[in-house]
Amino acid sequence: MLAHELRSTETMRSFEPLWRPLVFLHTPRSHTMWKSLKLAILICVLPSVASARGSMEARAVELSRAYLGVWSSDSSAALRQVSSIYGPRVSFYGRVLTRSGLQAEKRRFIQRWPIRRYVLRPETVRIACSPRRRTLNGVIDWRTERPSRAVRAHGSSRFVQGFDFTTGRPLIVLEAGSVLNNARRTRRG
Repeated sequence: MLAHELRSTETMRSFEPLWRPLVFLHTPRSHTMWKSLKLAILICVLPSVASARGSMEARAVELSRAYLGVWSSDSSAALRQVSSIYGPRVSFYGRVLTRSGLQAEKRRFIQRWPIRRYVLRPETVRIACSPRRRTLNGVIDWRTERPSRAVRAHGSSRFVQGFDFTTGRPLIVLEAGSVLNNARRTRRG
């Protein structure tokens, strides 16, 4: 399930108390009324959510944030998502990799930095559009840690992610960036 689908489901669940009638008789007519009531509430309560999701630019930002959220959390979930959110070939920091090559690269990075946190700065986000692709450019703040060696690193990076929207579901086909000059590596001790 993609991040925007998951969020839509979560949003729907948060409004469930609004659409649950006190008494529900199972008749064909009441079933139709129930469906109409749900639709009316969604139209009235969620117009901004629906319009934001309709924009490919907004979807690119949402997908990038969701990606960074998973990449910042569970290592096994981060590796699992590679096969579902990346295209078959990805331009990855200047090299073209297959999904399996990308998965190996991500696995090595996770082994080096098992604790990771990435946050996209919303005010830095810019979207470039082409007929096939939306490319997100922004700055991320990051912090990584390797407890076994008592090493931490933190800083900010330029971050670029390209999404192909022509495949039926958006896929990441480009990932690039560069560390800004404020990166620091320290040893705990």
